[in-house]
Amino acid sequence: MMRDFFNIPSRIKANIMDKPLVSVIIPCYNVELYIEDCLNSCLNQTHSNIEIICIDNNCDDKTISIISAFQKAYPHITLLKESKQGPAAARNKGIKHARGEWIQFLDADDLLFPNKIEHQLEKSVDNAAFVAGSCISQKTDGETYTHPVSNKHLIYSLYFQWLGNTCSNLYNAKTINKTVLQDDSLPFSEETDFMFQLVQINDKVIVDDEPLTIIRERSTGSINKGDKANKYKGYIEVRLKLSQYLQVNQPEFYHLNKTKFDAHIFSYIRGLAHYDLNMANMYRLQLNISAPPTSTVKEKLYALSFKLCGFKTTETMLSVLKYLLSAFKKQP
Repeated sequence: MMRDFFNIPSRIKANIMDKPLVSVIIPCYNVELYIEDCLNSCLNQTHSNIEIICIDNNCDDKTISIISAFQKAYPHITLLKESKQGPAAARNKGIKHARGEWIQFLDADDLLFPNKIEHQLEKSVDNAAFVAGSCISQKTDGETYTHPVSNKHLIYSLYFQWLGNTCSNLYNAKTINKTVLQDDSLPFSEETDFMFQLVQINDKVIVDDEPLTIIRERSTGSINKGDKANKYKGYIEVRLKLSQYLQVNQPEFYHLNKTKFDAHIFSYIRGLAHYDLNMANMYRLQLNISAPPTSTVKEKLYALSFKLCGFKTTETMLSVLKYLLSAFKKQP
């Protein structure tokens, strides 16, 4: 258990207050199984000068009662209410109330290593937009993998999700300045869009290769667990925005890497096709991807079918084949 800040001797308290204030913003939606661990990971930070802002995003479980119990012991925990559903709207509420020089977003089911904030503050510089941090993703079966980070080309890194994660990054409040908000109309990839806004204002991004954030994947209860079709749409829409920016501002770079961009976005268009074939085909036509990139035998067979039958027919045949194979496997 951490010491109560208000019972710390004044000499030590003054030393804490000399350090920059960091606002930790935590959107909460039905996270009663996770919020205690999340809050403890904040309270156990070696950087002590923090404020914790929890946003109730229409919880109907025990999440709020757990946060209220923490508030009694730790008065620097604030609880706000945001009725508009979604992590972006909840984070925006936190941004508007944050007092810190730096902002740490944290999903309520994720965790920070004890030295996460202190470590990234040490790497930061006053004029940086944010520190892009590596993170560890933990699947529901316990398997973990580490996400790499790179700032060699900011838009390219954003496109391929190499510029950190909302929760693994540390954001300079001067760059956000309460005017750069997350697009709460996007069903997915609002974090990438948010970082895109920031790098257009300030292109100085510090890379932190040390993974000090754990992103815990789960199947239910997360704010952004919407229907899968909208997730694919959000992801594609943001990549379209990035592509358009590059075509206007860095056309040579865009055309040099267009094959890579097309291959990446086409995989998400195919993902969308499982849920909304017409919308997927619309995006394909908008991007003018006439033939998918190929390297493996499987991809070459797909490309042949694509050429002979077209995108929609190929995806329909694959869906039927997948269904038949699944039904066959269930046979005794």
